[in-house]
Formats: sequence, C-alpha cells, structure tokens
Amino acid sequence: MFIDRFLPFQSSELSFITTSAIEFYIEKMFENAKKKIIIISPYIKINLRIYDILQNRKNNNVDITIVYREEFEHANIATNLFKRKNLHAKCFFTENAAIIGSMNLYDYSQINNDEMAIYLTKINNEKLYNDISKE
Repeated sequence: MFIDRFLPFQSSELSFITTSAIEFYIEKMFENAKKKIIIISPYIKINLRIYDILQNRKNNNVDITIVYREEFEHANIATNLFKRKNLHAKCFFTENAAIIGSMNLYDYSQINNDEMAIYLTKINNEKLYNDISKE
C-alpha cells in the first residue's frame, strides 16, 4: 500500500503526528491488538468506526481498559472501566505501541481540533514503552 511507506510503524525513532495521523494510528493500533487496548481519555465519544474496531477486538478476547473522567456512551465496550475525577492525560496503548498526546477519544476532537502526539512502538522504544505501561 502506498501510504505504508510513510508510516513509522517500523521506525526506530519516536514519531511526531498530528490530528489525522493520530486517528489513523489509533485505528491501526486497535485493529492490530491481540491482547490489550488501554484508552486513557477524560472525554470520550466513540465514533462508529472505532466502536466497530473495539467490538471486533473484544469479540476476539482482547482486554479493553478505559480510564475516563466524564461518563460516556458505549462504556459497555470496555472489559475494565476506571473513573478518575482529575484525569487530564490522553494515552492510547496496546501490547505493541503507544500514542501520548493532546487528543481525547472524542469525535469532535478528531474533526475540529488541531491536535498533536508522539507515537512509539515497544520494539523500538522498549524502555519508554515500559515506563508508560507502568504508569
């Protein structure tokens, strides 16, 4: 696929990504998850595409943990839910990769906001990945 040549899924560097790439990487990370998906986002409004991906992963026994601040629709997609009243962090995490950035998992953010994030893989950034995992 043409776009695959430009994606740092195999990169040895941290990758800076912006709004549309964040959405794309989240989808790809979630689609490729075999064991776990962790979503940390204060505000959540899951769009249909992400919901379908998460439902598919849940049906394939992927553990889905969501840490949130405000109640949200489709919370039943999660295997584990944790409410944190002071949550401000945004992180999307699987057994292979992580995104840490400014974007909530909220469809408005994906369409209207200028967002930024750092994408990294476990294989190429193991220490940082493990630090994120511990947190």
